[in-house]
Amino acid sequence: MKTYYNLVIGCIIFAVTNSVMLLASLFLHLPADKGETWRLSITFLIAALPVFALTFFLARLMKTNSKKSALKQALQWLIVQLVLFILIALGQKKIANLLAAPGFYVVLAFVFIGPLLHFRSISDKKSD
Repeated sequence: MKTYYNLVIGCIIFAVTNSVMLLASLFLHLPADKGETWRLSITFLIAALPVFALTFFLARLMKTNSKKSALKQALQWLIVQLVLFILIALGQKKIANLLAAPGFYVVLAFVFIGPLLHFRSISDKKSD
């Protein structure tokens, strides 16, 4: 059952990531001459910090209290993000732009690091 919740939460993280990226693209007037990959990377980088905060607090909300569960959660959320972003990029025939955008990898790293840092923060409190 926990795996099911992690997959659903992964989809929620994906939706929030895309919402933040949409807002960033609406409010930022990024130059078109830099290229589509550059604009995509900038919107991913803007979304990275809110996504990190979201994954950290979702791990707290789900009471991730062991290293194994934090790692499992991080991997499941990461896989959901990878699959959904790649499926959308394939559908739009923009897979090369997605894979060439450094911001994409930053967001994936932050999705992975969020639950692990939450576990580390609670394990440090237990050792004090």
